[in-house]
Amino acid sequence: MVIWEKGEGGTINPIFTCQPAGAQYASIGIKDCIGIVHGGQGCVMFVRLLISQHLKESFEIASSSVHEDGAVFGALDRVEQAVDVLLMRYPHVKVVPIITTCSTEVIGDDVDGVARKLNEGLLQEKYAGREVHLIPVHTPSFVGSMVSGYDVAVRDFVKHFATRGEPNGKLNLITGWANPGDIKALKHLLAEMEIEATVLFEIETFDSPLMPDGNSVSHGSTTIADLQVTANALGAIALNRYEGDQAAKYLEFARKLPSRYAVTDRRRPHTDHLRRAVADVRATPHRRRATAVGRTDLTESRA
Repeated sequence: MVIWEKGEGGTINPIFTCQPAGAQYASIGIKDCIGIVHGGQGCVMFVRLLISQHLKESFEIASSSVHEDGAVFGALDRVEQAVDVLLMRYPHVKVVPIITTCSTEVIGDDVDGVARKLNEGLLQEKYAGREVHLIPVHTPSFVGSMVSGYDVAVRDFVKHFATRGEPNGKLNLITGWANPGDIKALKHLLAEMEIEATVLFEIETFDSPLMPDGNSVSHGSTTIADLQVTANALGAIALNRYEGDQAAKYLEFARKLPSRYAVTDRRRPHTDHLRRAVADVRATPHRRRATAVGRTDLTESRA
């Protein structure tokens, strides 16, 4: 018998699930936003458990709680009830993405039509004067994965909010599915390069300390105003070809903004890749200054 010593301390098993999970992760990055997942409660509870365990933070997401009768006869009435209850319970909410699932896409629920109906009816009658944005996000689980779901949601948010105005001299940086620490690192790199950017999405608050009472709820920091001015930027850079590229391409073709795709992390070659993409979008010569992030003794020896 031969005994082999295991080379690593654990088994890496990354999550790879369905489209609604990606749309939900994108939605938590927006301030004053609570999404409604149009499907069974499991489509929310599993994803919420998954993300909250990973981030060690609590956040809010809603469900239309479709049951067997809705799967047979249609469940658009559940969407209407969910929107009404959500707006009553959370007076601060302004953005409500309606995220579809496999079951509601299969039965053909018209969430675009119910959004128009609510805009013309419930929102005018019961919530007159209140800013509310209902955004249908089509993420059937039998197509793509959480990666494409994130991509679809970012595109739909940008399409809904982007409003042409005066140029603001900023860049749109679409990070893709990133951790809060990644967003902090990227914003640090931008600051070192003296670049102003609208970051989609700012989720640094999900890296906050655990509060003593244990009931703290985290929220994203990207505002409606941030999303609106994405149409007035110098251009857009997507850091992941499959998690933000659709939004960048929409801004390129619909709003005539140049877009680039750049891979980046804390390694120097990828940081240089980001720097070149920034220079291309800004139509400026490449700077000779490089940013190295890492342990001091290593970065100084390689600089």
